[in-house]
Amino acid sequence: MYGSEDKRIHLCDVLKGKEHDGVPVFINYDKSDAISDTTKYEDHFVPGFKDRLVAISKSGRSVQSEDVQNFLNARERGIRVELFVRKNKDDKISKEFYYLGHMTASGNTKEFTMPNTNKTAVEIEWILDVPVREDIYEYIVNS
Repeated sequence: MYGSEDKRIHLCDVLKGKEHDGVPVFINYDKSDAISDTTKYEDHFVPGFKDRLVAISKSGRSVQSEDVQNFLNARERGIRVELFVRKNKDDKISKEFYYLGHMTASGNTKEFTMPNTNKTAVEIEWILDVPVREDIYEYIVNS
């Protein structure tokens, strides 16, 4: 299932394990310039790493927000965080999300004010259990 684009994958099958409940993180990697400033998240892979991603929380969050704390303490709280990424919602090749697997917050965070707004958000660095397959990585990160 890793790296799968098959829309028949049942999200419940991915998110429910024997020991943990799963929480999905969906990322549109390239965002349209036409979206609101409060949704212009600058999610990105850490340069040189196919297993490290910086993802931005929803706007209006701080490091102390419950959902951010759940991500940062997921292992201790028995929460499994699963990553789904698509290049962008208007992509000509595929509009589907790729399931890229389980990820864990590294502990590196940065709270900031989103550009052109007064809303805060939190950058969270994630480490994927399995590096992203080369062809999928290249497709997602390159224009």
